[in-house]
Parts: sequence; structure tokens; C-alpha cells
Amino acid sequence: MTEPVPAPPPPSPSRRQTIAEVVFLVVAAIVWFGLNTQWRLLNPFHTEWMLNGDWAATYHGWLFHIRGPITLPPGLTPDLLAPWGSSVFYTNSIFWLCELGRVVALFVKSDFQLYGPFMASSYAGLAIVGWWLLRRLEVPLVLRLAGALILMAEPMLIARFGHVALTAQWLVMLQLVIGVLLVTDAKDPVRLTFFAAGAAAFAVGVEGYLAAMTIPLAASNLVIARWRRQVEWKVIGQSAGLLVGGAALMLWLVGAIMVEPVNRTADGFGDFSADLGTLFNSHQLSRWIPGFPVQSRQGEGFGYLGLGTLMLVVTALGVMATRLKATARLLVLLIPLLAIVIGEAIYAASARVTFSGQVLFEAWRFFKLLEPLPSMFRASGRFVWAIHYLIGIGAVASVAVAAKKRALWGAPLLVACVVQLVELPARPHVFDVPQLPPPLGAEWTGLEGKYRHLRVVPIQVQWVCGYNEALIARLSQVAVREGLSINSGLVGRVPAAVPSLCNAHFSGPVEKDTIYVVDPNYVAEFHGAKCGALEGIPVCVAADTALAPKLQYVVP
Repeated sequence: MTEPVPAPPPPSPSRRQTIAEVVFLVVAAIVWFGLNTQWRLLNPFHTEWMLNGDWAATYHGWLFHIRGPITLPPGLTPDLLAPWGSSVFYTNSIFWLCELGRVVALFVKSDFQLYGPFMASSYAGLAIVGWWLLRRLEVPLVLRLAGALILMAEPMLIARFGHVALTAQWLVMLQLVIGVLLVTDAKDPVRLTFFAAGAAAFAVGVEGYLAAMTIPLAASNLVIARWRRQVEWKVIGQSAGLLVGGAALMLWLVGAIMVEPVNRTADGFGDFSADLGTLFNSHQLSRWIPGFPVQSRQGEGFGYLGLGTLMLVVTALGVMATRLKATARLLVLLIPLLAIVIGEAIYAASARVTFSGQVLFEAWRFFKLLEPLPSMFRASGRFVWAIHYLIGIGAVASVAVAAKKRALWGAPLLVACVVQLVELPARPHVFDVPQLPPPLGAEWTGLEGKYRHLRVVPIQVQWVCGYNEALIARLSQVAVREGLSINSGLVGRVPAAVPSLCNAHFSGPVEKDTIYVVDPNYVAEFHGAKCGALEGIPVCVAADTALAPKLQYVVP
């Protein structure tokens, strides 16, 4: 009796079809972003929304970079927080975007931003990475597109609108997908190994937390590549060199390593954590699923999977129950990756472990062994993203692959896609920020070449010193427009010298190349200077400089 001839594998998509699928997902991501936010965010010349809150740090870092001097390393912004300076790394301004912005700024003289399009690209990134996994697993067209849309409709992106760089969570999912492919798909293990290392180094140029999550995941993928695919030690060594050397080089390029000492630590570890129920807690964002209480700062640990994904998790458990041996073997092969994912989840829970906001136990002694990491990455709750995305891609891939043999499994995936897309209401109101005073006008123009520095007395730095957000936003715009430096602003981590200067008095002398914006209580310290008001703002300058005749008399 002859053995049955196995069915031929499904034909691979043509290049034209592949391009069409990617274009569809990109368009879907742009539409999804616009429907959930405000369409005008995609307009590069709509910048007002970025002048408030944490967006202001990103935007001011961007402005001082694209309009500032070319430096080495290129990520420095010497005119922000002068004389110490800062960098795009410490303002979360996204190095790669800033370098593109510097080129665009050669041709565009008005203010512009690329952060709205960047957030839209984050949705596209999730969709394309998920689609890539399902395509490599030879999932049928409709199911792979539906699975990609489920992974695109991420509740965690909606929760991260306030921090633009942190929307690039596809970088985390990419490492997880590479690990799964190294275990399940025999094609191109060498290329995947280098890809994992290069993508982790690339993440350093996007955001520090994303780099801290992806670098360990990439290292685990190198272990899998050697263990599972027997990739040559030479290739593993080269990939490890790319991972370590590339990350170190990127840290220098983005300005994370500065000449002036920077205080890279902050208080709050244990407060910005992930509650143990975070994967199921909608935080009242769902139309149908109520949230449950957590502590005030645990929004950083938001990790809700979404109702559509949760439905697929239940379905995937049913699939796995029919394939216990295959599932167990897959989990064993993924042990290096799972170890990192679980480790990051433990770190996300932090030293103060809670459920529904109630403290279960504390483990400060253990986490003190990890210092200075807990102080450098105090928002530990963000590290729940790895387990969140592993569950998401695991559920989608399990059901989609099962549907290749039994089409019945495809129905829950299609239903989950619809539910995931509909569950969360749009949040355009997030971008309805308080109206700031108009930019400073004509009296603050024509300063370039006459002055070089704008100094606020006493210094104002958000979260460190007293801070008038509206004033510093307006002065920062003047500084960028007129080619001046400014000693104040909003950055993620400040030069070590700053905290001791928060209430420092002026000791002189008055420099001719400097405009002093002075607290009225400090004006009397400016002996020999001309002090007055410029558009209602107290200013002192050297008596024989350009602004002196414009100042309305205030203090003798």
C-alpha cells in the first residue's frame, strides 16, 4: 500500500501581494491613529499640542537640536540647560527623528513636528511585525491580516500618548517575534540573529526604557539561535559584538554619555509599578469591561490586553490542550526568552507587590541588590510590556496556525479582531491641552548676533526647581528662534550641578551677551544693569546693549 503524498505547502505570497498587504496595514494604522486621536496631529505644522506637559520636554529638545549647532556626538543639545547642556536622549526627543528633522529644517524655516506621524508609525510597526510573524508561519491571508489588526489595536499605545517615544512598542514585540521564529521557523537563523542585535541597538536611539527592555531580549535570542539552530559561534560572537558595541556606540551618539555629570537616578521606584492584575485591568478605558482600583502612580504599569486578545487567550488555551506535547516542546525551546520576559515582569511588579492596589508583600532587600537600576528605571511598571506582547502574539499565532488545519479555529480570531477594534473609545480629548499665552512678539526679535544667552534667575527646571511652564515655553521658543541658549527647561534627567542652584542668587558680573529674565525679588541684585519689563516680563541686560532702550523702568 503506497503512502499518501503530503499536500504541497501553500504558495508564498508574490512580491506584489506582499507590498499590497503592507500598504493596507500602513493605511489601516494611519486611519486607526486618526480615529483614536486627532487627525490634525498628522499635520507637521500643528505644534501647539506639544507645548504642554511631558510633550514640552520632547518638543523643546527637538527644537534645540534641529535648529542648534552641529555637535559631536550629534545627539547633544548644548543650548538647552546651558552652560551644562542636555541631549535628545534626556529629553526623549527620539534621536533618529531629530536627525531627520535636522535635514528637513534646512528647507523648512517655520516650526514643525514629526511626532504625530511617529505615533501613527508605532501602530503600523505593531501591525507589520505581527503580520510578518503570521506570514512566516504561512497563515492564510485573511487570518494574518486580522491577526495583524488585533496586534495593532493595542490598548497600551492609547495609554502612552503622553510619552511619544514610548509608543514605539513594536521594538519589544519584534524581539519576541524573532525568538518565536528562531524556534518555529528554520529559515534565515543567521539573519534573524543579526537582526535581533541590530534592532536592540537601534532602540537606544528611540528611548532608554525601550532599549533596557529589548537588549536583554535580544541577548536571549542569541542564546536560542545557538541552542536551537546551531548558529556558528563565530556568528554568535559577531552578533554579540553588534549588540554590545552597537548599544554602547548609540549611547554615545544620542548624548547619554556627556562630559558634564548627569544625575541619572530619581526617586519613585516601587510607586510606578505594575499591579499583579494589570493584564486584565482596563483602567476604565473599555466600553464594556470595568477596571479595578490601583495606586495613584501605577498607571505606568498599565498592561491591559484588550477584550479581543483575552478572548483569543481562552481560545488558544483550547488549542494548546489538544497539542500538549508540541506546546511543552515549544515552551522548553523558548526558555531563554521566557526567562527574560518573566524577569522583566518581576521587575515591573517592583519591590512593593500589589493586587488591585492592595500591598501583598514588599521585597526591598532584593531590589537593593540591583541598584542603581531601580533608581535609573524607576517606572518599573513599563517592563510588563514584554509579557503583555508575548501573550498577545502567542494567542494570535496559536489560533491562526490551528486554523490552517481546521478552519473552525479562524472564526474566533475574526470575532476577536472586531471586538479588539471596537472595545476602546477614541481619546481625542487627551490632546486638548490648556491654551498657553501667545508666543512673545516683536520686542523679542532681532536678538541674534546681539546676544548669545538667555538666563533665567533663579534657574527653573521642571521637577527639580520652581517652574513656570508657560514662561519657559515662551522663552524657549524665543531662544530657538533667535539662536540663544537657555539655562532652564524640562528634561528627563538633569545635570548633577542643577539642584543646588534652584534658589541661587545672582552674583554678577552682568555679561553683555546675556539677557537675564529675573524674578522680581532678585532684580535688586543686578547692580549696574538696565532692568525693566519686556512684554510684561522682568528683564535685565547690560546698560549699553541693544535691549536696554526698550525696557520699561521697574527697579532702580
